[in-house]
Amino acid sequence: MEIEPGNSALFINSIPQSLDTIDLYVLLNTLLNEGQMMERLHMIGLNKTHVRQLLTNELNIQTINYILDFRHPSILWLNDLENDNQYSKWPSSYYDLLRNNFFGGLRTIRKNLYNLVLIIDPSQIDISYELMKNIEAYFVHELPIRIGLIFVTTNEYGINLYRAFRYLLKYNGNPTRALSFLNELYKSKSTDVQQTFSKIAKYSGSLSSIFDETNPFENERNEMNLYFEQSGLSRGIPHVLFNGNPLTAEELLPTSFEDVITTRMLKMQFDIQQQVYHGQLKDSDNIIEILNTKPNVVKRLNQRIFGQTSSMPTIYIDLSIINGQAKDLLDVKKFQNLSVREQAAVIMASMIYLGKKDELGQPLYPITLWIACDLDRFDGRQLFLNALTYLKSHTHARLGLLVRLISIVNFI
Repeated sequence: MEIEPGNSALFINSIPQSLDTIDLYVLLNTLLNEGQMMERLHMIGLNKTHVRQLLTNELNIQTINYILDFRHPSILWLNDLENDNQYSKWPSSYYDLLRNNFFGGLRTIRKNLYNLVLIIDPSQIDISYELMKNIEAYFVHELPIRIGLIFVTTNEYGINLYRAFRYLLKYNGNPTRALSFLNELYKSKSTDVQQTFSKIAKYSGSLSSIFDETNPFENERNEMNLYFEQSGLSRGIPHVLFNGNPLTAEELLPTSFEDVITTRMLKMQFDIQQQVYHGQLKDSDNIIEILNTKPNVVKRLNQRIFGQTSSMPTIYIDLSIINGQAKDLLDVKKFQNLSVREQAAVIMASMIYLGKKDELGQPLYPITLWIACDLDRFDGRQLFLNALTYLKSHTHARLGLLVRLISIVNFI
């Protein structure tokens, strides 16, 4: 345990305790939690030997950082380092990352190693202005970063701003011009997008072709809104994804955003250099596909599954009681007077499961799924159907169904 002579250490069920911060109340609370844990293990039928083995095992719990797939067609990419003429003079080989750089810092190669996606509501002027100033600076200084945008438009101001930005991006061919317009508009705090567009862009044509619903970019705008709804990201905007990894609220602060992005780029560069040096990455490899096919990449960040938030906390049901009485489920008054643990025990005792047998014909199910739904509703029936579809291709899980009593009568 590497305890130096003269030092002391305290372990409770193999869990090290800090002697600098522990006091009587912390010690009693730790003992209480461990006692409750042993009680639950005993209640599910484990003997002293098994309980001791479980409590003394070292738990290597690793937090998985899930990232969002950023290959979605709704993302409006402003540049492409591998194909744009602006970066044609840059070296195009991963091996150039291993060359000595006299100035240190980031190496510039024609590969989309760093991908930044901004999800903003353009009508939030102050918040969006701080982010878009940084984005415009990245283009002016030609940082080796690929930038994409998602405009979540919720009002007329945001919709008109998107239409003006999209027009300038398409017909000027240079994202710097469109970004400059956006920042000038934010700086002026003008609420008349069309008038400001005519003045800054020096546009003298018909504004209706740009700002009416018949404009050629309307479908893209709707697809962006739909993408945000389906992404699973929280309703609070803005969001910034670095290679699919969402930045925290603290990292989005104007005082830290630039440093955070630079730090992440340097870390990513170091990781890529290691892969190139060991022959794990070749010039023929598609870095975008590699980044989006890692085990922790998902299509949707479902907070119910991947982690709890203040608005969506993770709820656990205590299933440590195994001697529930199935008959109590039929006595509604008695069932309602039971504690949550006792109710769960009654449900476990009366639950009928659906599942497939394994290859050897044995009903062994390491995973138990409970779904609660209303079969009178379409979404409830769809959830049940999805669960049955999952069971058809998995022999390691069994399914229990919890429905309202009214639904049971109608379903039968």
